[in-house]
Amino acid sequence: MLSQEVKTVFVQPEASSPELISALNAKGIAIIAVEGQSGLDLAENVLGVLSSGLVADISPIVERILAHEPLGVIKIGLELTRIDESKLGAGKQILFERYKEDLLNGDIKALPYGQ
Repeated sequence: MLSQEVKTVFVQPEASSPELISALNAKGIAIIAVEGQSGLDLAENVLGVLSSGLVADISPIVERILAHEPLGVIKIGLELTRIDESKLGAGKQILFERYKEDLLNGDIKALPYGQ
């Protein structure tokens, strides 16, 4: 990747480690990460962090479970936080929001993990 002039990578949480983040730091690679992943606190060049906002969304789910009510369809939000606006301008942020809505509405079909 580095020989092809890659400047930004998405670091999948399952593959993340302090060692990987440190190696990317040393090469000056910006990362897109997921909130809470291993090594994120060491990242020096973060383009943005994907966050589910799970803390805000979980309360009604827990209440339904405790009341033995059916859960129905559960949608968890997805936000891009800690944005480096010098690298991810307003236009790209609008595009991210459009893709996010298409994904959450089922217009874009995500592949299952590992495919």
